Amino acid sequence: MGAGYSIKCDKCDFVTFTNGSWEFYRDENGKRKPYGHPCPASKEAEEAGIQGLSGELYCSDCGEVSDLIIVEFKKSTNETLYVWGGMMEPKEEYKTNEGPNCPKCGSLNIFLEIPEDKNIKCIKCDNGNLSSEMEWIS
Repeated sequence: MGAGYSIKCDKCDFVTFTNGSWEFYRDENGKRKPYGHPCPASKEAEEAGIQGLSGELYCSDCGEVSDLIIVEFKKSTNETLYVWGGMMEPKEEYKTNEGPNCPKCGSLNIFLEIPEDKNIKCIKCDNGNLSSEMEWIS
């Protein structure tokens, strides 16, 4: 189930937006494509099954928002409850809790939303702290 978030500074006018997690599949050439939500968007998606989850995530080190894979599974499924219930086995490279690296700077400080227990400084003013708010849900 995807959602959109605003990430804002409490001291300046900095704001950016993230969204995810979104189901994806891989086509016959291995290219990542949107599966559709809540149902497959095409016959190709339905036949391929959900291969993983992706999202547009924020890097707190460089300020980049990037479309990244959050997790990819060893096997695909058409059972969304397996995906959202955590019953799918991730590929080896996704078994750690580190998450994806920022493609711009390599940082592991990548967020869909800012955790409430984190004090993340604003990339723009370096005085304020960032927080996030859900703007929409699908």
